[in-house]
Amino acid sequence: MQTNDLRALLTPAAREMMGELVRDFGERLLLSAADAATRAGTDLREISVSDLAQAFSRLQPESVRSRRTLVERVLEMYMALGVVTGFVGIAGLVAAHYFGRAFLGSDSVAVAVSAGGYFLVFFSFLMQRTRVYNRVMSTRGSIGLDVALHDTAVFIRNWSELELALRERASMLVGETAAHKPISEIAELLRNAGALNAGDLETVQRLLRVRNNVVHGPGPGDPRLLREAIADSRLIMQRLMAAGVS
Repeated sequence: MQTNDLRALLTPAAREMMGELVRDFGERLLLSAADAATRAGTDLREISVSDLAQAFSRLQPESVRSRRTLVERVLEMYMALGVVTGFVGIAGLVAAHYFGRAFLGSDSVAVAVSAGGYFLVFFSFLMQRTRVYNRVMSTRGSIGLDVALHDTAVFIRNWSELELALRERASMLVGETAAHKPISEIAELLRNAGALNAGDLETVQRLLRVRNNVVHGPGPGDPRLLREAIADSRLIMQRLMAAGVS
């Protein structure tokens, strides 16, 4: 089935929600690409295809990005081989001293085998930690603009998830047509339906103002307000999820 055929099956509310999600993902992609473009320490002058590709890779789900590479698999094999080799060397020493069976020839050979095995373990472990460190450092921005971009992208992602949850909840409690309404009206409907309390409604309205300032300008202003909005959006999501389970 073609995607055009699938789009035709979307209800008006689902079509509206899909458009919001695509727009929000585009905003996060753009912010992440701008962050990638400024990693060299230069001013933001242009955003290239490479910057967009890096941004898209960074926005992939953790389960996709955490897949082991061939190098990591080889290092794991070396580590396992080192453990086995080290154990064989120790077993050779024990057999020679307690059972009189020097199957490795001499103590010096057994010590060399054991030391070589555990050196391989240490080397493999060190290489793995180095790769992890480099990966973490490559995802960290420099001081200033990158941190702000990261927080903004996190908030937009959280808001997208929250908006999706609110529309889904409205569709379940009020009806499919309710999910097509603006998010401010949906929050009011959920408050009347008992899905949100007065404090949650006020928080959602404030988060919506932050989202509009972030997306349409002039921005959130104080970075602390953005971090507070991130925490509040997670809290509302947790309450919605708990209400959906109960």
